[in-house]
Order: sequence, then structure tokens, then C-alpha cells
Amino acid sequence: MIQASQLRFIIAVLAGLAMLFFSLDAEAQCAMCKASIESSVKEGEASVGAGINNGILYIMGIPYMLIAVAGFFIYKHNKKLMRVGQ
Repeated sequence: MIQASQLRFIIAVLAGLAMLFFSLDAEAQCAMCKASIESSVKEGEASVGAGINNGILYIMGIPYMLIAVAGFFIYKHNKKLMRVGQ
């Protein structure tokens, strides 16, 4: 019989694979950013669009890094509690 921890691991792996293979493309730009990029491309400045896209990716990555750091500390805390409880 499958233990609860193994079942959680299997579900997490399947969910991760589903997100990987069934992801959708999305445009992560607000209306003002899109208008700014379109006007700069019409004027011949393609580098502005690349800079705005890099900024969007940077801003998008910060919450994921914060969640990862919090998860790491929670993991270490739980591991320490389990070691003390033994």
C-alpha cells in the first residue's frame, strides 16, 4: 500500500509535469507598456521593447524567489523540529 508521503510526492510530480507540458503562452504586458513598445517600434527603437520585457521578467521573478526562500526556511525549521523530537 502507498504511504501518504509517497502519495503526496507522486501527486506533486504529476502536477509539475502537467504544468510543464500543458502550459499556455501569455503576454505579460499592461496596456501602457504595450502602447509604449508599439510607439517605440514604429519610431525604429526596438531596444526599448527588450528593456521593458526584461523589467517585467525581473519583477515577475521576485515573488518566486521570496516563496523559495520562505519554503527553504520552513523546510529547515521542520527538519530541526523532527530531529529534536527523536
